[in-house]
Amino acid sequence: MPAQPTPKVAIVDACDAGRFTQTKGATFTASVDFALPTDEVEGTAFIASSAAGEAAQESSAIGGSFFTHHFELGLRGAADADGDGQVTLAEAFR
Repeated sequence: MPAQPTPKVAIVDACDAGRFTQTKGATFTASVDFALPTDEVEGTAFIASSAAGEAAQESSAIGGSFFTHHFELGLRGAADADGDGQVTLAEAFR
């Protein structure tokens, strides 16, 4: 039986992080809402705190990045929409 591909996730919390995924010659358009898979996934997912040309935001009240703060809360269980004890990529994205 062939080995299952291992999905990879890149998380970038920085100003202009969305540019990380820019392909040469591509142009930026408005965000697109699409259904995320709920089953097993393969490939690479890029999760960025900001779009290309956008500043990442920090707060002295929470002691750092809004993105990292809320993403961590999600991974610790707040994003577990179905209550199965696991946070999927789709749940974290939402």
